[in-house]
Amino acid sequence: VALNVSVVYINSPEPGVLLRAEAKEVGLTRKTATYAITVTDENEKIIATCQALAYRKGEPLPFL
Repeated sequence: VALNVSVVYINSPEPGVLLRAEAKEVGLTRKTATYAITVTDENEKIIATCQALAYRKGEPLPFL
């Protein structure tokens, strides 16, 4: 469950370009997890960055 999400849009992607998002877990407690996410285009140009704080329910995700 998302507690807080902050997105910074740095560049606009070209139409039709494939985007890639990479998330890294940077903090983990019993009840929360913090992630740093970077979105890049096919040429590895940074499109956006994101910092997210999630509440951990202790249940497996239904799609995994």
